Amino acid sequence: MKKLILLHALLAMIFSCTPLCGMLTKITTKLKNAAKQIQWKTQETVYIPSVLLTDSVMLLGSGIAHGYCKLSKNPISHKESIKNQLTIIKNDLEEDKKNIIKDLAKDYNITDKQLEKITSRIKIYKNCGTEWISHRQWPAQFPKHHDKDFPLKEAFPLLEKNNIDPDAIWLIKSQLPHENKVLATGAALSFQHYQNHDSESDYYYIKGDIDSPPIITLYPFIRHNKWFFDTFLFSTSRRSTLIHEIGHAVEHHSLEQSIISSAIHHLTKAKYKDIYSNENYKRLQQQHEREAEILPALKFKEDASTLRRARRWGLYPKMLYSEHYLTLALVDTLHKLNDKLPE
Repeated sequence: MKKLILLHALLAMIFSCTPLCGMLTKITTKLKNAAKQIQWKTQETVYIPSVLLTDSVMLLGSGIAHGYCKLSKNPISHKESIKNQLTIIKNDLEEDKKNIIKDLAKDYNITDKQLEKITSRIKIYKNCGTEWISHRQWPAQFPKHHDKDFPLKEAFPLLEKNNIDPDAIWLIKSQLPHENKVLATGAALSFQHYQNHDSESDYYYIKGDIDSPPIITLYPFIRHNKWFFDTFLFSTSRRSTLIHEIGHAVEHHSLEQSIISSAIHHLTKAKYKDIYSNENYKRLQQQHEREAEILPALKFKEDASTLRRARRWGLYPKMLYSEHYLTLALVDTLHKLNDKLPE
């Protein structure tokens, strides 16, 4: 535990100073990789202490950084440095996913040429999905569906700022808890087939394959672990939950998982249940959970603040732990520091 606390202190300090000191991101990457190796049970045990320590160091580091900027003769260069650091975080996130998909492909002896075709197919279907959710074009079998109990007044502005037509997504408020005791689920636009279309010229046929619209479902809260500060009790506000699920919708995460698992099944005849239990497939799911929060945090500073507050007391079991909180805290701190600097 002492090693973990020290690790997070060092990591937080380096993150706080990176935009101004120009430290190499390789150092932070090595420390983050070390954090990933810590077992889930250990992560849960030390989550709250490590988060509190991270917040303290971030506060101290940002205060020192702000003071340094005020004395600087060229504050504009610091704003550019902050922008670059945010770009690095996004690029690292994209690179992490590419490597995870490559590792998953290796598990099933998928060739580079086959993987390239799968990646191209993902891009085509995602582009099609983005086009459809940006303005409602649903056929008659998919009428608009918004449950009256869904927090529509809060959801609509979040959807619109992410370029999603509210009428192009089903918003459901379940009266029954989810079997896995989660607060919400999100499903991207889904299709009947994923194997027949590999070029943008197939858009017409892809649209004809639409099986169901994107869906966000909210569930009643049920306490589900032994912590007093358990996963969502005091942490995840309704707004942060909506940001998270809309993040999945924007990135079409369930669509990406479906295309990858379908391709592996057709190429190797592997059973779907075996694919879903593959460790690298689980890593891909975990990566999607990271993206659902880090990407909106990078894009919208108010979302970064909301998500950071939500994760301050609430980890996501077997998905999002201290390393994820460190990234959210860094993004939020950089946004706030940027706002304090003169234009």
